[in-house]
Amino acid sequence: NLDDFKDGKIVTKDTSIWEANAGSEQHFAFSSALAIRGLKGFAQVAHQMRDAQAQRRVEKNISQLEKGFTQAFVQDGYIHGTLEDNPVYNVDSAVLEAINFDVVADRKVISKTLDTMELLKMPSGGYRRIRGDRQYDKQEFVYCDFNWARGFLRLGQAEKARTLTETVVQRSALDHGFIPEMYVSEINDEYPGAIGAPTGSIPMVGYGAGMFVIYALERASLGLEN
Repeated sequence: NLDDFKDGKIVTKDTSIWEANAGSEQHFAFSSALAIRGLKGFAQVAHQMRDAQAQRRVEKNISQLEKGFTQAFVQDGYIHGTLEDNPVYNVDSAVLEAINFDVVADRKVISKTLDTMELLKMPSGGYRRIRGDRQYDKQEFVYCDFNWARGFLRLGQAEKARTLTETVVQRSALDHGFIPEMYVSEINDEYPGAIGAPTGSIPMVGYGAGMFVIYALERASLGLEN
């Protein structure tokens, strides 16, 4: 499932993380970043099982994917969502995971990626997924907020992380402790409510509460209590 790219490899075209439905397949940065993270975990298992042959094969793929990722997706100094020049995905919240997965460690690239992604900041206080035209794309996504916060933790900016997630916690406390999929960021008929109102799937187990748990664990690992 890999394509050659320059002197490396990237994951072949797929629908990736944001439900780009069949027929809209592209080379997504998220898919290659997740492959790198997953294979690194598998390499550790192979080492523990003393399967040197499997470990060598996996580590070769990791090396090729790391080269391909940088060459394909780090364009103009920041991480693009897709290899293809697509205005919807050029600035894409999914690439935050490339930082959180430690696939990208270059501080200049990380800094410019975060600066560029301020284009995704919404009036409700958090961040949208991508710059699509559907109302679904225009609302604040809790998943993106927590990934931003995790990125801030890695940059040593714990207060920024706390400020961003505190809003989610406060809103959830007013809604029976439920963490939603999204918050209204633009008044519309498809997702009714005031700016900042919970919307989408409520509660959202994975992209809501699950992301909160991951963030809380990572924050605790740094010795931060809240």
